[in-house]
Amino acid sequence: MKKTILFSIIIAGLLISCSPKKEGNEVIKEQISKYKTQVADLNNKITELEAQLDIDNISINTIKVKTIVLKKQSFEHHFEATGNIEAVKEAFISPEMGGQIKKVYVKEGDKVSKGKTLVALNSEVLYNNLASLEPNLELATTMYEKQKELWEQNIGSEVQYLQAKTQKESLERNVQTIKSQIRMTTLNAPFSGIVDQIFQKEGELGAPGMRIIQLVSLDYMYATAEISETYLSSINKGDSVKISFPSYPDMEINSFVYQKGNIINPNNRTFQIKIKFRNIENKIKPNLLAVITLNDYFDAEAISVPTLIVNQDIKGSFVYVEADKGNKKIAQKRYVETGLSNGYNTIIKSGLHENEKVIIEGYHLVKDGTVINE
Repeated sequence: MKKTILFSIIIAGLLISCSPKKEGNEVIKEQISKYKTQVADLNNKITELEAQLDIDNISINTIKVKTIVLKKQSFEHHFEATGNIEAVKEAFISPEMGGQIKKVYVKEGDKVSKGKTLVALNSEVLYNNLASLEPNLELATTMYEKQKELWEQNIGSEVQYLQAKTQKESLERNVQTIKSQIRMTTLNAPFSGIVDQIFQKEGELGAPGMRIIQLVSLDYMYATAEISETYLSSINKGDSVKISFPSYPDMEINSFVYQKGNIINPNNRTFQIKIKFRNIENKIKPNLLAVITLNDYFDAEAISVPTLIVNQDIKGSFVYVEADKGNKKIAQKRYVETGLSNGYNTIIKSGLHENEKVIIEGYHLVKDGTVINE
C-alpha cells in the first residue's frame, strides 16, 4: 500500500513538473503561426506592388549584362616549344699536324679578328729541311735552264733535257710541301670572335683533332627546337616566330624559321627547326634555354568569342546570346561547336552567326529565358 502511494506521488510530481514546458511549447507554436501569417501577408503585398510596376521599364528580376556584336575577324593560334641556343660560328681549333706548342698568343676572353695568329707549333725541323732543299732547287733550276738552251739549239739529247726538267719540278714540289707544313704549324682564327677556352699550354704536344682553343662568335645565334610531327604541315621555312628567355624576362626577339628539318626522329617523333637571329649586345650565350612561340594556324575571317564565356554541361559547350521575346530582351542558351583556342578567344565552328549579340559580362548570372538589359 505504501509503495502504491509513493509511486502515485512520484507520477503526480512528474506531471506537475512537465506542465509548464508543455505550456511553453504551445506559446512558441502560436508565435510561429502568427509570424507565418505575417510573412504570407507581406508576400501578398509584394506581389500586388510588383503587379503595379511597368515591367517593360523596370523589373527586379532583370539582370544587367554586357554584350558584343559578333564580327568576322582574324584569328591566330600559337604554341610554345623549348629551344636551345647555339652560336652560328663556333669552332674548336686544333692543328693539322702534330708538334710541340711553342707559343700561345692569346688568353681566354680575348676578342680576335679573322686571320689573327692564335698558336704556333715548333717548326724548327721543317725550316731546316727547307734550308737543305733550297740550294738543291737552285742548282736544279740552273741545270734545267742550261739544258733547255741547248735543246732549243738542237744540242744535247732530249733525255738530258727531260731529266733536268723533272729534277727541277720534283724539288719545287718538295719545297712547296715543306712550306705548306710550316704554315700548318701556325693556327689562325678562321673568323672574328672570342677566345672562350684554352685547353693546352705552351710546351705540350698538339696533335690533329686535339682541341687547343675554343673560339666563338656571339654576333649571330641559332635557336634550335624539336617540334612534334603533328605540326609538320603547319610550320614552314620563313614563318615568323618569337623567342623569349627565362634568364631575360624582358627580352623578346622576333625572327623567322631559318631551317626546317627533313627527317623525323623515330625516337620521339619530332623534327628540328632552326631560327637565326642577331645577338644584340651579345647578351645571349650558347646553350641558353629559350622559349619559341610559333604560329600554326591563321584565319582572316573567323567567328570567335572570349574563351571565358564558353561554358559546358552534359550536352556540350554553350554561350548565352541576346534574344527578343515580345518587347523584352532575354538571355538565350545556345549550344555551339568550338574550334581552336588561343587562350583569349575560341573559334566557333557552328551555332553562332555574324551580327548576333553574345553576352560577355553577367553570363554567369543568367539562365535560359532570364530577362536582361544593358
